[in-house]
Amino acid sequence: ALYGIAYTYYKQQKFAEAANYFLSYKQSVGYTLPESMFHDATLRLGDCYFAISNYNAALDAYTYIISNRKPGADYAMFQQGMIYGLQGKQTSKIVVLKKITSSYPNSLFIPEAVFQTAEVYLSLENDVEAERNYNYLIGDYPNSPLVKECHVRLASIYYARNDYGKAMETYKYIARTYPGTPEASKAIKNAEVVAKKQSNIKE
Repeated sequence: ALYGIAYTYYKQQKFAEAANYFLSYKQSVGYTLPESMFHDATLRLGDCYFAISNYNAALDAYTYIISNRKPGADYAMFQQGMIYGLQGKQTSKIVVLKKITSSYPNSLFIPEAVFQTAEVYLSLENDVEAERNYNYLIGDYPNSPLVKECHVRLASIYYARNDYGKAMETYKYIARTYPGTPEASKAIKNAEVVAKKQSNIKE
């Protein structure tokens, strides 16, 4: 009953109430069977704590799943990385997100993890590592919906480096590959700016 009530609150996004019931469920069954439900409750408890910004409690729940390599461990790892980012622990975020790729090479969370890793590097002004991760995502996960954003970020990196040739090439690629999107419209405008810069350099 506790498990069902917890899920009802969870689906209603009443996360504080759901957390209380998931916790009560865990405490009532202890570390006994049904094991799958216990671990699911632990994972959902982590999500509830995450949603209400109780990050340390969320980390405890996710760490239990990760340490025991239970189903959802790759997801727990991703969530753990997001929490470190929210806490300003950018290096820890990178370390955890990179572990997803090495520990769970078939994980569906790898593209998002790689993208988030690149974003952290970009925020730390390490554009070389950011570029490497964006290109890795583009090359290894070409069907990911994040690929478009990777090209946008790469164009910005090239522009900031005054590498107008690469910036122009990337803006043109975005406009050609994603016609009709806001990114394409912006890429066309940015390409015009780059063209003027290139023209000024030639003069």
